[in-house]
Amino acid sequence: MSERETAWAVITPAGELAWYPLAAEEQVRELVGGRFGALDTSTLNPYESLARKVLASDVGAVYPDDYPANPLARLVITALSAGYRTQAWRGTVALVEYETDGPEVLWPGEMSPEWAEAITKAVRRGQDNS
Repeated sequence: MSERETAWAVITPAGELAWYPLAAEEQVRELVGGRFGALDTSTLNPYESLARKVLASDVGAVYPDDYPANPLARLVITALSAGYRTQAWRGTVALVEYETDGPEVLWPGEMSPEWAEAITKAVRRGQDNS
């Protein structure tokens, strides 16, 4: 898949990174939501960009058997957020870059090559450190 088609960076509890096109939003939401389908979107670091988001299970801590710990996501998200988001993540998580119109955040869009590269580098560092 070319960088122009990339919209979703998905990190599994097994420590794997997978890329999905914008059109796969429903599939990504199912992967992240799991059996319960409860999702939450959080801004990665509001001081840097309101467009960069984390999509994660909203009930992962309540159902740990269904949403195993995701230590790679914790390392990657902490690094990408410059330490703003440091909590433990459970289950599969996705990183996405939203379209914006000035200060208004609209909807998921194609990921910039710079953001895709930053994610890839953070994942590699996290995998090397685990």
